[in-house]
Amino acid sequence: MAIFNPKYLNRKWTHSFEEDTENEMVYRPEGFVFVRSRGRMQFDLKENGEVVDTPIGRNDVPQSKAGAWKLQGDDLVINRSDGTGRVYHVKEVTPEKLVLKKDN
Repeated sequence: MAIFNPKYLNRKWTHSFEEDTENEMVYRPEGFVFVRSRGRMQFDLKENGEVVDTPIGRNDVPQSKAGAWKLQGDDLVINRSDGTGRVYHVKEVTPEKLVLKKDN
């Protein structure tokens, strides 16, 4: 079980795919300066349990979807209002970095 302060999750996170490894995905908080890219996944984890999930859509146009999130142990569970969702295993979270385990 990872040890982290869950309050650090409450922010807008953007995928920093340049920092990904074979087994991990890295996200950075709002305000982080990224190199230019065609599109980046984002999610905004609000303190009240709401989430705005923004995957990369068609033609690299973001398509935001509202929903809810919760933490179950080390798993970040995101349920979108359209009935879809995802579970991420949190490996590390600090105010400057979120690391999630990739599905293998």
